[in-house]
Amino acid sequence: MLPLWLGLCLGFVCGERTPPSVPEAWLPIEWIQVGPHRVSAEIAVDLDDRRRGLMFRESLPEDHGMLFIFPEEEVLSFWMRNTTLPLSIAFANRDGVIVRIADLEPLDERGVTSMGPAIYALEMNRGWFGEHEVGVGDKIQGEALSR
Repeated sequence: MLPLWLGLCLGFVCGERTPPSVPEAWLPIEWIQVGPHRVSAEIAVDLDDRRRGLMFRESLPEDHGMLFIFPEEEVLSFWMRNTTLPLSIAFANRDGVIVRIADLEPLDERGVTSMGPAIYALEMNRGWFGEHEVGVGDKIQGEALSR
């Protein structure tokens, strides 16, 4: 009985060990922590992957996003070329502390900046951060950030 109970406990309390698959995803997916919330995120590290981002996507699952990891902390700028999804973006510094959250307009090619040094950017469905009470000063954490 104990092994069955332990298995149920790990499944329900600890959650899934591997992130869910996403049909349109083309990058590796990892769990990350955003404030107190666990989300799955596609990890964009290479220049070409960061450039493509979420272009040409038709949907983004709930509690799923894309984490962009840059080589150096600097003022980052994002646009929405070829991206029809309404998104919100959180910029974070090298410690994972969120320094700015902004909404992005579909297909808008004007840049939205971090307004200060950042090395990470997390795009989620529009309104996700507000709905989950995640704001400036909260942290993004996870193994992916140690790359």
